[in-house]
Amino acid sequence: MGSLVDIVLLDNGAGADGTRDDGIYSAYFTQFNGDGRYSVVARVVNNGQAGVRINHRPLLSRSPPLPKPSHPFEKEGTTGFPLDDFIRREDKMPEEDPRNLLEDFERSAFTGAFRVQAFPKDGMVQDVFPPCPVTDLRVTKINGDVVSLRWTSPGNDLDYGNVSSIEVRFGENLKALLKNFTSSKMIVEKDLVDGTLDPPPPGQYHEISIKVPVSLEEPKTVFFAVVGVDASGNRAESFSIFPANLGKLGRDPSNFILAWKIGIAIILLVAVISIVLAAFYFRRRQKDTIPSVAFSNS
Repeated sequence: MGSLVDIVLLDNGAGADGTRDDGIYSAYFTQFNGDGRYSVVARVVNNGQAGVRINHRPLLSRSPPLPKPSHPFEKEGTTGFPLDDFIRREDKMPEEDPRNLLEDFERSAFTGAFRVQAFPKDGMVQDVFPPCPVTDLRVTKINGDVVSLRWTSPGNDLDYGNVSSIEVRFGENLKALLKNFTSSKMIVEKDLVDGTLDPPPPGQYHEISIKVPVSLEEPKTVFFAVVGVDASGNRAESFSIFPANLGKLGRDPSNFILAWKIGIAIILLVAVISIVLAAFYFRRRQKDTIPSVAFSNS
């Protein structure tokens, strides 16, 4: 009997999971130890936080395809990631539906087995699985030349184990970033104003704030991309790109709200002053035009 391996299935829309919060939990299995039969047992535990979503319409969902075993930089004549490897994601996050919380419970079930044959002899020594792609990169805030990014941390082997490092690169030219990712400018620790480049455990959010090292003499758009790298130097074979509008185009939305409130306050103040002055003017004018009447005794 082989050793037991615990794998946490997630419904976060990252790694092996295709769609966030669709009720389908997924994870990759990469801990093979040779040829043989592998049995799978599912264990579901609710600690009081799970619930049934009200008025929720299930969506067709599937796990993303497994990354190709060959590395894109090893393909002859290529200097970057093929366009076919890119994943299109919608910017809008799904709205949360009301939920009815469930009581605590625990369930287990035998879900079947699969057999592995012709497993490479050096497969347990050679690192054949790269980190899974980062597919949910987001710009969460922009303040001048400081940009806040958030994504779900990948694993060392797809979505399993802690990835060794994270590469955050950016460029002002989207095509150049796509064609020569490893030659694009890379964010280092000294560029951070908040957070760290040390990756958290897989499946957790990784958030950083960057002082982007670019000149802002005029508004410009900068494109960011994030890739996980394991100890063997394997990189994820695709990634998502997210733009950030810096300068006047990229001001913090809260600043617009504040300016809007100040503008309304000024308009109201001017209106009140105008009404007071108008009332004073008309009252004075009426007083000056009242005819005088003289009385005399006859």
